Amino acid sequence: MTTDSVDALEALTAKVDDEFTSHRQSDEFKAISLMIDFCILSVPR
Repeated sequence: MTTDSVDALEALTAKVDDEFTSHRQSDEFKAISLMIDFCILSVPR
């Protein structure tokens, strides 16, 4: 993956985080957020 696509993924993640902040207590959203974070962290830079 290129740096551009990593940046795009992080930007999308931030947007999703903003939209679902009010639902953040939900276990489902915590799980999705963790999965997205894991995907970002596992991408070689």
